[in-house]
Amino acid sequence: MSNLIKFILIILFFAMPSYALEWNRKPVLCGEDIEIFPLLAAKNEILLFKGNIKSKVNDPDNDDGISDNAVNLPFALYANMETKTFSILEYHNAPYNVFCIIAIGENLKYVLGESLYCGNIIYFKKEILLHTQDYL
Repeated sequence: MSNLIKFILIILFFAMPSYALEWNRKPVLCGEDIEIFPLLAAKNEILLFKGNIKSKVNDPDNDDGISDNAVNLPFALYANMETKTFSILEYHNAPYNVFCIIAIGENLKYVLGESLYCGNIIYFKKEILLHTQDYL
């Protein structure tokens, strides 16, 4: 009987899907303020949100070139609500003293109270509402 239970547990262990997050490298555009902010001004984007983000950064001492721990970096979202363009920046202080544009985009929409479709899950007001695969 115990062998049967072990066998069933082994089958269940290997039959379950496994999920793992991984850090990826993404190209970003970095420069001093006199280089970055004219790009935002040309699109008439203004500061809408700011805060701190946790982000992994380059670390030449690590084998994979990425820091082991995330660091706190100032972040800002600039947008033009008329043209619906936006830019997301992070700031790297001394010794770098550069701003990095980590994303630019278009079709920015205000969606407070609306749902967000992401993959096969719909998020609504910060809660997982339903798995869309159950309803398709």
